[in-house]
Amino acid sequence: MRNRLDKSRWRNLAANLMRQIMYDRFTVAHEPLLRSLLIKAGFQNYFSLGNSEQDEEPQRVAIVDKSSNLRGFQGALVNDQFHLTYSDDISSHAEKIKG
Repeated sequence: MRNRLDKSRWRNLAANLMRQIMYDRFTVAHEPLLRSLLIKAGFQNYFSLGNSEQDEEPQRVAIVDKSSNLRGFQGALVNDQFHLTYSDDISSHAEKIKG
């Protein structure tokens, strides 16, 4: 058996993940992860992954590092045109990268 949590622990975990959702402007959002990576990480247990046949956008996943930068699963910054950060007090912030 792959998942050994009872329903109560799954609900608590899902509620914690829902509190971590950040809604942002699509114009500065990073590229979505491949559906197969989201499934491998188990996100289908908590969120709709979109329907590619109906052109629904999948969730985008980022990790907030210690400096408040948004990074992808592999550790790279999530956008090469905007410097994206997140903090609890101001939510998300996007600054155009000069160059």
